[in-house]
Amino acid sequence: MKFVKGHNRNETIGGSDVAPVLGLSPWRSPLDVYLEKVGEAEPQEETPAMYWGKVLEDVVAKHFAETEGVAVSRMNMTVVDGCLSANVDRLAHQSGKRAYYKGEIRTDTLVEIKTSRSDNGWGEPGTGEIPIYYMTQVQHYLGLTGCKTCYVPVLFQGRDYRLYVVERDDELVARLQQKLREWWRHHVLEKVPPAPRTEDDLKKIFPVSTNVAKVASREVEEAVREMARLKAVSDELEADMKRLREQVILELADAEELQTPAGESLVTYKSSKPRRTVAWKDIAEELLPEDEGKRQEVITRHTSEADGVRRFLLKVKEAKDA
Repeated sequence: MKFVKGHNRNETIGGSDVAPVLGLSPWRSPLDVYLEKVGEAEPQEETPAMYWGKVLEDVVAKHFAETEGVAVSRMNMTVVDGCLSANVDRLAHQSGKRAYYKGEIRTDTLVEIKTSRSDNGWGEPGTGEIPIYYMTQVQHYLGLTGCKTCYVPVLFQGRDYRLYVVERDDELVARLQQKLREWWRHHVLEKVPPAPRTEDDLKKIFPVSTNVAKVASREVEEAVREMARLKAVSDELEADMKRLREQVILELADAEELQTPAGESLVTYKSSKPRRTVAWKDIAEELLPEDEGKRQEVITRHTSEADGVRRFLLKVKEAKDA
């Protein structure tokens, strides 16, 4: 184990990679992690949730320190052990003491700060009942740092603060590290992509279809026929919805809202703002009426082309009763 400043996260499996590698993350798949580590992932824009998570991290850390009567500090170093790494949020320690000094962690307590819109998967405050995708991250950190306890302060919806306490589980840590090292060796080092788990995964590996037909397995054929049955039911429901929608819209006429006699709003049917489009091709022809070559060059220069989108079409019809 060593402490590294300015560590390249693509060189190791970090805490936020653990749940995705194990197939436990609701946001990322094993293939997403693999593509990042081998340098083939598309750049990801920062989402509002990611931005506000960073902004609120210091606020939550300060509140935790004040309410628990401890000091918290950043380590500004990454713990690296082979292909595994830990970049912890904070170390908790006594005021006036150093939590990290000259390659040594001098506390047995970590702090992993979270912000969340939902409390699904979270247990009672004060317990160690946190969602599995965060539990694997916390145990990963506890295992690499050697610390015994991790406090997990969470701010729900920007106003509901709760604190959870997770103790190191040595058996779980050992299993995690074994699986992560095996995954790294088999996939990243040997350049073997994990099998796709979602349609998004499939599009990343096969963005364009090939002109071939494939024989379906019996299980998949049954799934397709079940889809056809469900689509038939869905089509009937859609027809009913269309009929009811037209009945309501005809009642609205030029009004933008329907209400009950008591004033309860039932539906609205408001006009949107006018859309504005610019006919750039017509503009080029008007500005350069005598020079067809130049006109076409300008149009071509400002025309871009993207890969076609793979469309899924259900070709099987539901079997009708004889």
